[in-house]
Amino acid sequence: MASTRDTYETYNIWTNELLLGSNSNTVVNPEGIKYCLTKDSDGIFSKIEKNNCVSSIITPVTDTDAGNYSYKIALDGRMREVDTTLMLSVHQDDKPSGTYKEVKTLITKSESGEWNLLCRMLIGDNSDEASFCRFLHPNGTGLLMTDGVGNTQYSYYGEGLNSKLYRDCGITIHKPTVADNGVWNCYIYWNEKLRIGRLQVNTLNDGFIQPIRSRVSGSANMIVMESTILELYCQIDAILDYCWFLRPNGSHFVPDYDAANLKLGKCSASTVQMNRNDSGEWVCNMGIMGHPEGDSKHSFNVTVATSRLMAKTAHQKAKLKESTTIHCITAPAAKTLSYCRFVRPDGVGISPARTSRTILDRYTSTGGGLEKGDCLLTIDEVTSRDFGHWRCAAIIQGEYEEIYDHFTLSQSEDDRPINTAAISGIAVGVAALVASVAFIVYYVIKRNKQRFMQRLAQPGDNISVTSSGANSNDGIQITQRENHEMSQLNIANRTYS
Repeated sequence: MASTRDTYETYNIWTNELLLGSNSNTVVNPEGIKYCLTKDSDGIFSKIEKNNCVSSIITPVTDTDAGNYSYKIALDGRMREVDTTLMLSVHQDDKPSGTYKEVKTLITKSESGEWNLLCRMLIGDNSDEASFCRFLHPNGTGLLMTDGVGNTQYSYYGEGLNSKLYRDCGITIHKPTVADNGVWNCYIYWNEKLRIGRLQVNTLNDGFIQPIRSRVSGSANMIVMESTILELYCQIDAILDYCWFLRPNGSHFVPDYDAANLKLGKCSASTVQMNRNDSGEWVCNMGIMGHPEGDSKHSFNVTVATSRLMAKTAHQKAKLKESTTIHCITAPAAKTLSYCRFVRPDGVGISPARTSRTILDRYTSTGGGLEKGDCLLTIDEVTSRDFGHWRCAAIIQGEYEEIYDHFTLSQSEDDRPINTAAISGIAVGVAALVASVAFIVYYVIKRNKQRFMQRLAQPGDNISVTSSGANSNDGIQITQRENHEMSQLNIANRTYS
């Protein structure tokens, strides 16, 4: 059996819980402590206490006293001071609000490089024995720790599972590796309850914790009624520094911190009364202790219903001559309906049947949905009469008041024909383009004609005069090049005349 006295603290995490309104304080006094440094109002370690650390709580205890308190302690036989954290929570009655809050956790490192993880319960006058001690490795492997049992990798650590003063559940990691980094869970079954503790291990000793490999869990997608106070939560296998929720409208919602819940990796909160603006995606953000890669997130969707009958899609799209299904459901949970009906935008009422059948030639009732709280209607071939504001109404079985909701069915943007204004705009654009091209061509031809006439008027330019005798007429012979240019000019003139 390894003794806690043979080790030196690398860092400690202490937990405690105080009664709201009581006159009490908390003492951190690991074995071998010489003195303790506490922070002043400026956050500087300055106040020195001999032999123990007394928390700065002033009586009476209030909710604001809950949180994490940092200390530096000096241990007998060690030169360097050690960082220590007290995770303090406050409860409202004379009993701890959770079984895990009675477990104090401690991580120590020996001079030989072994890591010792300890979960300790102070039993007081209770002599009940603990049934077992179990550790859960960060990779999900369970280990039953028994005094005197172990191997070259792991063995039991502590003063004994059923010693006189404690119920110690501990484990020694003899040759720590990177695979041992992460969060270890300890489980002690004592006094007919399972007690849980968490310890975060970083064998690299660089201030950073390896990414958590386990899956994040939390609230699922839900439908709630307006004015409901919503219970939200998310959880990860890690120790949390903080957590917060992001609302669909972009605002932040910070819960009242419970130090013990954060220590177990759980973030829970009760919201104010919900309204329609709270519909959408909520995101729970969790800041993991010693994890530098940003918050872990869990997302879920909340739909806030204003009526006990709710359209599944408030603004639905459809295409002409294609089929679509409109759907209303009971909220917040499924209730059997006595009947349901839809009212088309033009006032025509349509009541889905309990069996599959065609209604008004182009509506189909699939049947069987009323027992599950579903009001369903398939439009086999959508026409323009189906676009607009619809109403669904129903009565829950055993009740007498009709419940209802409204929704809109509109035509998909990619299904809409080009309107007259768009066609007119296109026509004007094409006409302007044609006119521009014609003007450019006309301008080029006119300019070329002017240049040719100017050259023709210059004396001696490509013109020769010959005499063929007495019977010959004087004439002007135009060279072959000028004859070709005149021919091209005549053709152009005929084209645009």
